[in-house]
Amino acid sequence: MALKLTIKPRVETTWATLPAPELKVVEPCGASAEHAVAVSVAPNLVKNEEKKKANEAKAAAASAAGHPGSTSSPTTRGGTGKTVKLSDEDLETDWYDVLKLASSDATDDEIIAAHRKRCLETHPDKQKDKSDKLFKQVQRALEILTNPDARRAYDSSKLFDDSIPNPTAEFAGDEEFLEAFAPVFKRNAKWSTKAYPADLSLGKAYGAEEPIDAKDIKGIRKFYDFWLAFRSWRDFAHECELENIDENMDRYNKRHIQKENQRKVDALKRDETKRIRSLVDRAMKFDTRLKRFEERQKQLAEEVRQKKE
Repeated sequence: MALKLTIKPRVETTWATLPAPELKVVEPCGASAEHAVAVSVAPNLVKNEEKKKANEAKAAAASAAGHPGSTSSPTTRGGTGKTVKLSDEDLETDWYDVLKLASSDATDDEIIAAHRKRCLETHPDKQKDKSDKLFKQVQRALEILTNPDARRAYDSSKLFDDSIPNPTAEFAGDEEFLEAFAPVFKRNAKWSTKAYPADLSLGKAYGAEEPIDAKDIKGIRKFYDFWLAFRSWRDFAHECELENIDENMDRYNKRHIQKENQRKVDALKRDETKRIRSLVDRAMKFDTRLKRFEERQKQLAEEVRQKKE
């Protein structure tokens, strides 16, 4: 009886058939404070350099379109526009003070520079008790203030005066009108999604019989046109009872909760839009300069017509 032999083809082991080696990031021991700072900041520097280039491109495009402005505004740093729910501890902490920043209008470059300096100052190796509490706070400050969505949520949570002049108010003249409305517009300008034009102004006061300059009228109309098209970046997630999303939920439940959370936030955003529109409508109602100018123009036109006759 003949034996049947089965010969299997030889398989050569090559690098292509072996799994890729797993890379692990090992934190160095005994590193100096300066080295540790460089390691922790490096990834953020790459990301923020990309943000900086994108912001410069946006600023150039805005300038070409006739809307020059600074890229320091929270609205011009990009972001996904998604709602971010920060913890109570995050909202209660002054992250600008943690980085020793003088203003909440700090640019990304200023935030990164302040972060580098504070890392060196708060590193555990430089603390008497070797505590890393301050160092961790500095890292959290960078996380929040260089994330456009988180920073928008954080800045929106700060106390703000939402009041606008009463619709039944009475003003003796232009000066009283400007004293009541100009500060309110200035206060709310911080929420604009567009860079606020430096030359935008509510104009100056005129006497009841004083002729109004046509250039001033043009500026006043430009002011109201801007505010009639006003869009706010203000976020209201901190004022809503948003339901937490568990990662173990199925996608349908996640989507349902996301929609419900967004519905609550959108309702408050609509209220904000109505508030701003009420401010503009009331200002236009009480601002008699436009009406006086138009009446004066009609009067002059009638005088010219009568002279021709």
